[in-house]
Formats: sequence, C-alpha cells, structure tokens
Amino acid sequence: MTLRHRPKEEQPQTPAVARKRIAKLLEEARPAPELSPLDAAVMAQDPPPMRRANFLPAPHYFLLNQACAVVNQAFESSFGCYLVGSSLRKRDYRDCDVRLILDDAEFDKLFRSASAPQYNALWSLMCASIALHLSQASGLPVDFQIQRQTEANAEFSAKDGHHRHALGIFRGYPGGG
Repeated sequence: MTLRHRPKEEQPQTPAVARKRIAKLLEEARPAPELSPLDAAVMAQDPPPMRRANFLPAPHYFLLNQACAVVNQAFESSFGCYLVGSSLRKRDYRDCDVRLILDDAEFDKLFRSASAPQYNALWSLMCASIALHLSQASGLPVDFQIQRQTEANAEFSAKDGHHRHALGIFRGYPGGG
C-alpha cells in the first residue's frame, strides 16, 4: 500500500470547516442579483443611529408610568403627565422632570393668583406632594410641576428643541415578555 499526499480539497475536515467551505462554494456558484440604482444607493448608506426614548431604567420607567396614570385620572381635564428634560437626552440625568399640563381655564380655576405659580401655596403643596408620591412609587428622583398649557407650549416648544413623552397612558411593561 502506497501512501500519497492528498490535495487540500481532499483533506479530512471538521463539520464547521466543511460548512464554511460548502457555503463559500454555493456563494461562488450563485450569481449576484442586479440592484436598481435606488437600491444600491440605499444599501450604500449607513443606517441612522438608534435614538433612545429616554435614559431611565425600564423597571423604574414602568413604575413611573403606572404612578402617572393615577395622576392623569385625578386631573381628568388635563392634557396628562409628560416626561421632559435631561432624562430624555443624556444618561447622567440629575432628576426626572415630570410635567402635568392643564388647560388654561382649569389652571386659573385651581390657582387663581398664580402669575408666578411658585409663590402659590396650593400649587407648591400639590407639586411637592405629587413629586414625593412619584419618587416613592418609582424609586426615581422626580421634579414634578403643574403647568399652564399656554406657558408650557410657549416656553418649551418642540421647534426650540424641547421634547415631551406622554406618561400614564398604557399599562404594558416596556421590557417586553
């Protein structure tokens, strides 16, 4: 019996190497599909970077969302609670800014002398109380304020780079599962 040297193609292979070799042979045998100029242009572009909705941990966001659902129910005539501020833009936020936006007439009815709401005792008490409730319910540091619709839209509009994310409008867990 004479031993002869086997060419590389006849060498014994591991299953992983064999699968790679078969995939390579199949790829070489298959002609590349023709792309339209539009498809080629789209495929040449890098996908846009993913944007995060916010930088809050999912379980804390879920709890904050649940707690805001109660606040939204308490203020039925409001536009609801919104997450605003630095927790939407950066990972190292200091606190979670939550705003409840009320219709101008409803705001004026609740806080009559609120040309500067921070000097209105009822406004201050309500904001501090709800902030404490949201903080304890979610485990997050919460800065809560009730805002008049006109001022909220004038001072913090989207065209000026401010964003709002509605809170308290769904009951599902954001982590999936």
